[in-house]
Parts: sequence; C-alpha cells; structure tokens
Amino acid sequence: MAVIDFADRSNNSFEAILFRLRASLGRLTKSWPAFDFTFSLYWERKHPGEVLAAYAKRESWITKVAGGTNLPDQIASTVDDLVGGHGAVAFGYRLASRIGQLTTQAVRIRQLRRDLPAFDLLLQESDPEKMLNHLPAMLAYDIEAQRKRRPAFALCLIDTFEQVQLLPPVQGALEDMVARMVYMLPNVFFLAASRRPLQWHDPVRSVGLSFGGGERWPGLAGLGAQRDQFPMDGLPPEEADAYLRERLTAGDGDSPAIPEEIRRRVVASAEGSPLYLELSAALFEQIASRGENPAAGAFGKSFPELTVRTMRDLSAEDRQCLRAASLLEAFDADMIRLALPGVSERSIERLLQRRFLHHEPSVWPPYRLHENLRQSILAADELMPDGWTATERIQHLNLVLTHLESIVLAIWSDEREVNYPPRDNSQEIVASFLLTLHAAAEYDITPRLLGYMAYTMRQLGYSQVLASLPEYSSDKAELARLSAVARLCSGQSMGATERYSRMQSAAGDISSGAYAGYACLELGYLAWLVDMDAAEAYYLGAYGKPSELNNSSLVGVTTTGLRRSKYSSVVARMLEQPRSRMEEIRAQDVLGHCYLHNGFFERAAEIFSANLDRAAAAAIPLFVARSARHLALACMWFDAGRAHEAVRRAWDMNEAVDSGIGIAQCDLAAALASALDADWYTAEGRMADARARFRRLGVRFDMLPPDAVDVIIKVGQGKLQEGLAIGEQIVSAQRDGRPVGPPAWSAITALWLGQPDWYDFDGIDWIEPEHARERWLVPLERLTSYA
Repeated sequence: MAVIDFADRSNNSFEAILFRLRASLGRLTKSWPAFDFTFSLYWERKHPGEVLAAYAKRESWITKVAGGTNLPDQIASTVDDLVGGHGAVAFGYRLASRIGQLTTQAVRIRQLRRDLPAFDLLLQESDPEKMLNHLPAMLAYDIEAQRKRRPAFALCLIDTFEQVQLLPPVQGALEDMVARMVYMLPNVFFLAASRRPLQWHDPVRSVGLSFGGGERWPGLAGLGAQRDQFPMDGLPPEEADAYLRERLTAGDGDSPAIPEEIRRRVVASAEGSPLYLELSAALFEQIASRGENPAAGAFGKSFPELTVRTMRDLSAEDRQCLRAASLLEAFDADMIRLALPGVSERSIERLLQRRFLHHEPSVWPPYRLHENLRQSILAADELMPDGWTATERIQHLNLVLTHLESIVLAIWSDEREVNYPPRDNSQEIVASFLLTLHAAAEYDITPRLLGYMAYTMRQLGYSQVLASLPEYSSDKAELARLSAVARLCSGQSMGATERYSRMQSAAGDISSGAYAGYACLELGYLAWLVDMDAAEAYYLGAYGKPSELNNSSLVGVTTTGLRRSKYSSVVARMLEQPRSRMEEIRAQDVLGHCYLHNGFFERAAEIFSANLDRAAAAAIPLFVARSARHLALACMWFDAGRAHEAVRRAWDMNEAVDSGIGIAQCDLAAALASALDADWYTAEGRMADARARFRRLGVRFDMLPPDAVDVIIKVGQGKLQEGLAIGEQIVSAQRDGRPVGPPAWSAITALWLGQPDWYDFDGIDWIEPEHARERWLVPLERLTSYA
C-alpha cells in the first residue's frame, strides 16, 4: 500500500509522488527493471551530479515509506543487473552517456525495448520533464510482470486531494499529472479522498487534463453500471463504539473506561467522524486524570461546543499553545515558541503529545491539526473570556511569519562565508513560502516581504512551485496579482513576448500596492528579453517597494547598462563589496559578461568557473545552470575541448531548471566550439538549432546574439557574402532601435567583416580600449586558419 497525502507539502512535486509510490510498493518484488532504469536515467538528466542511491539513503522519508525494503540498494542492484555495471551504479555510473551502447548490447534492455515500446521512447528522450510524464507506464509494466509470477494487490490512497483541486486546471499542473498517473496504472487500485468530487470526466474541467473526459472515466461520469464516486459517511456506529472502548481501558486493561451511556451519546453526535471520537475521548481522559467523574451531559455536544469544552478544560497556557498551533496549516515547536514568547517547554511538550495532532516526522513542519479542528479553535476564541481578538491573532501570527520569511530569504543574508550546507533545506524553503502565502489569503493580510519571497523563489529555481500557485479572486487583489505574476515567470511553455504581454495585464497599476515592487522586478526581467527600453523603468519602479528590493532593483538597472555596452560603469558597480552570497554570485555573473564582451575570454571563463562553484556551494540551482552555460560561452572562443565539456554539463543543468534560453545558449556554444574544431557541418547544425530555440522562445534580444556568432562562423568558412548579409541585419536593427544584442556586437561584427564604416568601434565603452580590436580579431584568426 502507498499513501500520498497532499496535506504534506513535499507531495507537491510529481517526482516525489512517483518516488513515494515506488518506495511503498517495493515490497511486492525486488526487481523493477523498466521503472528503475528509466527513473535512474530521468534522475541523472534532471539532477546532474547527484547520485540517486545516495539521495535515497539520505532522505529519511524514503526509508520510512519503504518499510523493510532497502530501496537505494534495490534500485542500484536492478540497474546494475541491466547494464552490467558490477556495482558502479551506486557510485554515480553515467547512464545517459552510454545509452546508444546499452540499447544495442545489454540483452535485458533489448528485451524491454522489444516488449515495451514506451521504454524505447523514454531512452531516447532528453527532456526530463517529458520523461516524467510517462514513467507511470514503466511502473505499470513492472507491477504486471510481478502479478504474472505471483498474484498481488497494489493499493494507493490519495488523501486531502482538495489541496490539488484548488490549483489552476491546466495541462502539466499537478492534478493533470495525478490523473495521468491513475490512468496509466490500471493495475493499481486508487482511493482518492477529497472534500470535493473528482471532475476528471467533466467536459469543462477535463480541458486542462491530458487524460480527461467521460470516455476515459466512465465510472466518474456515471456511464453504465460502474460507479466510482461515493460520499463518505464516516465510521458506522459499531466501529465508532469499538474505537471508544479500545481508546481508553480501565485498570484491568480489558474493560472500557468510558461508560456505555457516554459512548452512546458520543457515537450519536460523531456521525462517524474519527476526529470527533478522538476529541471526546481526550476530553474524558483529561477530566478523569484530575480525579473527577466525567458527567454524561458534558458529552454528545456539537463539534464547535466540543472544541470549546476541550479548550476550557485546559490550563491557560495550554490553551495558548493550542491557539498558536492553529495559526497555520502546519507547525513545529519553534513556531510555538516564537508565537508565544516565554511559554514553558512543558506546555509545548504536552501539546506535541496530544493524540489529535497529526505528526509526520519526515516532512517540515512535522505537526498539523485537522482543518475542521483548526477552524473550530479559531472560532472558539469568540466564546472564551481569554480568547484572542482578531488583532491579537495577527500579532502572534506575524511573529511566526517573520521566522518563515527568514528561512526563504536567508540567501540574501549578510553572511559572506560560502560553505556547503549540511543538508538541503529546500523542503523548509518551499513550505515557508507556501505557508506564508496561504496565511495571507486566510487572514486577508499582505505580508510585507511576500513579494520578495516570491522573487527569491524564482532566483533559487523553484519554478514548479511558482507554476502551481493558486488563483485568487478579485477581492484579494494583491495576492491575485502576486500569484499571476509568479505563475507567468515560470511559464516556459509560452514565448517571452506572450508572457510579457500577459504579465503586464496581470500586474495592472504598478505605481502602488503591496506587491507592486515585486511585479516591477519580474516585468523588468521579461522586458530585458523583449522590450529593453521598458526594462530600466520597471527595475527603477521596484526601488523602495519595499527597501529590501533595492539591491535587486539597482542590479537590474546596472544590467541594462550592460545591454547598452556601458562597460566601465557596470564593472565599477559590480566590483563594489556585495553584502551577501546571492548578491556576490549575481555580481560575478554580470562581471563575467563584461569581460566576455570585451574579449577577455580566459578571464571570463575563470569568473564563471568560480561562480559555478560558488552557486553550487550555496545550493542555488538556477545560478548553477547559468554559470555552467556562461562558462561554455566563454570557452567557445579559445578552447574547443573545454567548451564541449562545459556544454555537456550545462545542458543537463539547464534542462533540470527548465531554462529554454539556457539550452539555446548551449547550442550556440557547441556551434562555435565545433567551428574551432573545423567541424563546419556540426557547427552549422548546432547554429540552426540555436536559432530555432531562440525563435520558439520569442526572444528578440540576447546578451550574446546568435546572429553575431553566425557571422564569425560564416567568415571562418570563407562564406563572406553570407556573413555580410547577416552582419548588415545586425547593424541595421541596432540603428533602427530593434537591436538583437548590445551595441558592442554591431561593432564587433563590423570589425570581422572589414566594414569599419558600419559602426563606430571606438564609440563603445570598452575595457582597455587600446587593445580591444586585437582581442576580437584573435578568434577570427583561429577560424580562418582552418578555412
């Protein structure tokens, strides 16, 4: 059996869901060849450099879910048997680099390719996101193979599914992925529990599903005799009574401690609710522990009355702890301490031991209350003399939110020392952001730094989290703006121009509002790609909204100077002492571009290489991917071998963070590196790939425009006329106010083409201008020596 509870935010990733399902079902059989091999290949492409077996051993939740199964060894052993790695898989054996050889030489893999066409397709797929879509089919194949050997029943409970149903119904979102999984696994029995009915069959809702509609889900649609959807009425009376009899027993350990009359009243009022039964039993235990005889009239009340009675029966400090626990959807002991300064540790200990708390130690925060109980506790304050007022509740809440903000924004701290973190805290970062966002919606507040947190989430590369944010109604205007802008930031499925247009509409009036500054920063980010003249104004618009955005605002303005080839001022700004790890990484990235644009290729490569290590040490995937591809762009001018190796690494890393621009730039680097090898056929092919990707992304402007690289490749081959035609387009576009790159590239291409009158080379703000021409002629001389 597998349990996927969407109250646990670690299940907001489809990768984690598949991992949990595979770990839970691991006891069915030791061998899962189709899934383990393709999942290992997916993992290698999605998380380059991180060994799957090592990750599975490190994550405590995987060990717990797997029960007695040693999942890391099971996966490593299965894949090892397939490839003949003799134990190498567990130590990071590279599958992707040997796919061609393995598919023809490994006997078992050839058999899987023959028996399972989808397996062969996954082997050839380089995009990990597309692989993820089809991995459930591999799991179905392995389960069926085991069922043929020994009959087995696989059950998966999907709980709290309403959390997923609240998200926008679009293809690629979490509900779409779950529906696809259920459809692809007909040999797993799924039970989905939700406060909302499933609508996968509905003609409107199914538009956002890859596998939707009444024909695919006849049991949901009510077609024929099959019926797949039922209202849950709770425990039947006899089971409810059995629960109360066993929950508390008398001194002899056999007879029930709760008298029959009280049990009868509780069962009648519970209507099958396990939570009501547990709260009633806890109240009885609480009263009896004081040596009092619980009166029957105290039981069988409505749920709100039961909650109030339970609260009143606690000590004043214990009531405060329970109120603090109900502030957010999940909590830990530290949050209680922060919400209630001076609270005793004994009271926190008693809170965490209460049986009506849900405790999941493998997730963070590990404690939560049932939502009905949480809301009843909040409502009970209206009826209690010491209950919190709305103002007091927000005051206590803000103490906790400040803590959550610090977790997400830690990367911007003043700590300059860069050390490898003792553990990945991505779970805490994601949960802190989502808890803050949901609290803002629930309490109708606008946390001052929520926009900064959303901006940080993009900087850290959590695009899937942002893409799955809920939509908010117009009465929560600021949250609706923030959520819409965040989703568009991660919407790689549409071109930059379309995203920019939609974001302008979603952002609305950016002159005011709690999250206007955040909207300005993200508009500046997209304008940087498609509307350079507007980018600087947007970045300036973020300044002071709030003040924590000032550095990002100024860096954005500075990078517009890079786009205008104002190199000396950009270098001066970037050489200023940065205040945090993130700011240093960002400054070094800009600085590397300055030196690259000025022909200091080796210096640029050194900067990007050091920044790659710096970003990896700080665990920032987005900047790891950026630094990797920028290293390739620097090396392509002077060292073909190093450039090819950098492209291979950068490709994997940029696929992992879903960076379309990153992949396009990898193609660009591979094209010029191939030209340095005099492999003109490959150079032309990779250049065509780069152009096609930029075109699909809708990017009109890039810091290193593909047209400029195409010019030097054409001239290097001796195709001067083709180079002249492309170069003339670059210069004309610059003069007409439709540049494809910074002005420096117009001057550089004019230099390569021997057309000094096309653009004023000396008018560019070069670093060490007296040798700029010599620096930019060196790569051309390398290429023409092969022609």
